[in-house]
Amino acid sequence: MLTLTPSARDKISELLSNLPQGGVRIAVVLGGCAGIRYALGLERTPTPGDAVLRDGNAAVFVDPDSAPSLKGTVVDFTANIGGGGFTFDNPNAIGRCTCGDPNAACGQ
Repeated sequence: MLTLTPSARDKISELLSNLPQGGVRIAVVLGGCAGIRYALGLERTPTPGDAVLRDGNAAVFVDPDSAPSLKGTVVDFTANIGGGGFTFDNPNAIGRCTCGDPNAACGQ
């Protein structure tokens, strides 16, 4: 499925500190610069059929439609002066968006 870097794992654990059974849902949606985008959100429990990745106190929920597009993806978290964010290194993406959005991958 996908892999979390230690920094992504730590950030997800922090986000879930008040949701012990919860997880971060990562979904792939069409959009952006003619490619795919990643939607993230906190959820209390997985939905039936979800793939669930647990790494320490971090949990990620992925729906069956998104799972194939996320296979082999490495999720990282980088903190910066603006607050930071999650990035995705997805081997299924042919290119990166030229818009500068780290959460968009062009399929050009």
